[in-house]
Amino acid sequence: RTGLLDLPEGHWSTNAYIDVTGSQNRFGQSTALNSLYSDTLKRAAWVAARVDDPERASQWEQKAKKVKRVVNNKLYREKDRSYWTRLDSAGFYPPSVAAQSWALAYDMIPEGQRQAATDVLLDLISKDPANPNIGAYGMLWALEALGKAGRYQQAIDLIRNYYGFMLESGTNTWWE
Repeated sequence: RTGLLDLPEGHWSTNAYIDVTGSQNRFGQSTALNSLYSDTLKRAAWVAARVDDPERASQWEQKAKKVKRVVNNKLYREKDRSYWTRLDSAGFYPPSVAAQSWALAYDMIPEGQRQAATDVLLDLISKDPANPNIGAYGMLWALEALGKAGRYQQAIDLIRNYYGFMLESGTNTWWE
């Protein structure tokens, strides 16, 4: 009814994989998954336009805009510039690294609020890599979000902190 993906609970192999730490983002009306969905619709519109199907391009573009609008109306917490992790029958789930990262990486954030939302992302990420709340896979979206905000030094610091910790621990492969 809302236009958002609303996935049932289940094992990641039956709904979606976000990150080893992202289990709360895998079902319901997930900010992370609906951010990806909106971006996928935009890309489908781009492909349709390139194969000379303007009607379908317009449909996909309009649907992408609707998903973005609904995510921001239902799942964005303007007062603190963060996104709920998901909404399901039990209610709203507190903001998570994955929700914030994916919304920022896929340009869901309302105009003019990217820097404040990026600050929230940086606050959400655990400073202690021995007790992470983001995995090696999910790091991609956090780094993408930081890059889109022009926060290159923070991205480098995050890489040094997390991946440096893995190297200092004697690993010779990614933990995930």
